[in-house]
Amino acid sequence: MKTTTAAPVTKSMNVRNAVPPRSHTFLEIHLSMTGIMTQELSANRYKAFIAKNNKLSATSCADDDKNTFPFCSVSEGTGMQTNVSTMTDRSEQDRYMAGIQERRKQQLKNYCLVHNDQKLPWEVKRQLEQFLIDDDNKFIYCAVPKVGSTPMRMTMLRLRNDSNLKLTESSVHSPTFWRRLSDDEFNARELSKRLSTHFKFLLVRDPFHRLLSGYKDKFFGKNRRYSNRFRQMIVKALRPQDEEKVATDTNNVTFTEFLTYLLSDGNPMIRDGHWKQVENLCFPCAFDFDFIGHFETLQEDADYLLSKAGFNDRVEFPVVRTSQVSRDFLMYYSEVPPEIILKLGEAFRSDFEIFGYAFPGPLKSIIKDYLSDRAGDRAQLID
Repeated sequence: MKTTTAAPVTKSMNVRNAVPPRSHTFLEIHLSMTGIMTQELSANRYKAFIAKNNKLSATSCADDDKNTFPFCSVSEGTGMQTNVSTMTDRSEQDRYMAGIQERRKQQLKNYCLVHNDQKLPWEVKRQLEQFLIDDDNKFIYCAVPKVGSTPMRMTMLRLRNDSNLKLTESSVHSPTFWRRLSDDEFNARELSKRLSTHFKFLLVRDPFHRLLSGYKDKFFGKNRRYSNRFRQMIVKALRPQDEEKVATDTNNVTFTEFLTYLLSDGNPMIRDGHWKQVENLCFPCAFDFDFIGHFETLQEDADYLLSKAGFNDRVEFPVVRTSQVSRDFLMYYSEVPPEIILKLGEAFRSDFEIFGYAFPGPLKSIIKDYLSDRAGDRAQLID
């Protein structure tokens, strides 16, 4: 990975959770599970509850069988255990994909029963701008950035069969193409008219991968200019002595600095949809989605989505190139301090739990020693 010229962080910041505070942090739950602290919340009890209601085995977190980590989501995981493309019978494929959908929706339902009494924020309508509405084709799509939204938008626009539409990777994001739930014409009554007639769906992604994808695209990629203001704010906050050196055509903010600033109090960057929690973009506990797709199985999920919505005889989802984020994932996160990774896990905890992504997942090796050391320090203090 090409290194940047960013200097070490020299200004301390007040780091917080980017979501409403919970009564227990990941580290507190971990210490409780190791017998060092007594907490009312039991991560094992939550795992057992989900497993019972989801009819899944509590050993879905088998890689965490010694309770090394603060929590581990119980679900089918980020991928599919069976390669759908090897199934020759279409009805067999549909049954398998239907089962996946049932488990994902049950995972969401279980979370919402325990944690959340969420409502759509009609009083702040701009928060509903990710909901794209097409009354002619009868669908509502909550378009989460960095989760295959570009090819999905293009696919759904092709349903209009309009030769005058000039569709490119950038134009499909144009507001002129879409009606949004945040528009003045929509309110709770107008939405209720569509809930029973429109196909409602969203696509989600592992939070750690989504954050890295947003950073690489907006800070390094061809969309670098998008982050000009953010990079200036980050450097001013973390390295004020370098503020005058901020360039708008190159990146000078490290991944660690990006994450540190994202977790800081009062920063405007957290409101940006490219790294905002899906829970606060699509309000899944307040909106009854018909379909939940995962980026990790995007091709199979998109094909089944089009079939389930009745669009598969009109459009096809394009073959999507493999994301380079997975290839560089550990290389980037290995440079991030473990305490930042834990705070990220807490900030995006709802997304991990709602959509069945395991924490710490592939970052297990990076934070394992850190958690063990912290547990040891706590035990010495108690002694």
